[in-house]
Amino acid sequence: MEYRVEWLGSFVGVAEHGGFSAAAAALSRSQSRVSTHVAALEKALHMRLFDRSVQPTVLTPEGRALLPHARTVLRQLRALPGTAAEVRRGLRGEVRLGVHAGVAPFLLPRTMMRVQQSQPGLRLSVREQGAAQLEARLLDGRLDLAVGPGGPAGARADARLARVRLWREQLMAVVREESAGTLPARPCPADLVDRPLAVVDVDQPLAVVDVDQPLAVVDEVAGPNAPAALRAAFTGTGRTAPVFSTPQAQTMVGLVRQGWGVGVAEVLSLSTADLRGVTLLPLTGTPPGRDISLWWRADRAGWPARKAVERCVHLAAVPALARIRAHCPASVGTISA
Repeated sequence: MEYRVEWLGSFVGVAEHGGFSAAAAALSRSQSRVSTHVAALEKALHMRLFDRSVQPTVLTPEGRALLPHARTVLRQLRALPGTAAEVRRGLRGEVRLGVHAGVAPFLLPRTMMRVQQSQPGLRLSVREQGAAQLEARLLDGRLDLAVGPGGPAGARADARLARVRLWREQLMAVVREESAGTLPARPCPADLVDRPLAVVDVDQPLAVVDVDQPLAVVDEVAGPNAPAALRAAFTGTGRTAPVFSTPQAQTMVGLVRQGWGVGVAEVLSLSTADLRGVTLLPLTGTPPGRDISLWWRADRAGWPARKAVERCVHLAAVPALARIRAHCPASVGTISA
């Protein structure tokens, strides 16, 4: 059943002004039109809203129950033009943002605070996932924006997606402080070839191997299931020591701190880890590190609310470059304009 706005207006008018004639004068309508509106609403609702047997007319119990709801509907309708103006200016709306689990600890809190401070009327719906899940959700329309890896060591090939690079990372070797002197200040993968290796992979963890039984050859770190950056770095090194993979950077750091091997991870994946007792060394002699980019559907134009969140993501990403350069003075990392 369809309900017309003027029916609600006449109903509220009669209730607030104490009668049909008074409501007609207040609403600049004829009394017959006000009566017709109320009668149509009563017919649609299958109930009497006013007791017309007394003067002045009073609300029935049903009318009293429905009056607050009718007032709310009218109030929301009156607010609609103003809300629409705020939507056009990017001050209201919902934006669904996905963030890769490897960079979320660093980027997500900064982004959320910037949105809250600069766009308090926006609703930011956030999801933290791996790269494959973020790509799938962008493609099927369940996300509007995503921040995740892509580029030389992990490009997203789907032509339906567009991106702008936020920064470029390099791999870091995580070494126990007491053992830092046994490696060059800027080691290369070949320097780690005979050491147990703990890696961070939030997308597809490698199989855990028995730390007490080193394998003759462990090539998972260069195999098809390894993270792209690790695969590119360690292919051809002839790994002969056990590999431990974990999606938690703190687990990897804990292993290294206790003396089990060397860790390998990107700088920002370590942003929330307790790094006491370990040293970070830039891993050199590897292909350019992975890009972290802001992604969206190429066939969908940005709207004001989405563009506002994009600006917040870019601003939240700026400190990433300083952190990367602090650990990698010769880093090729860049922040996009």
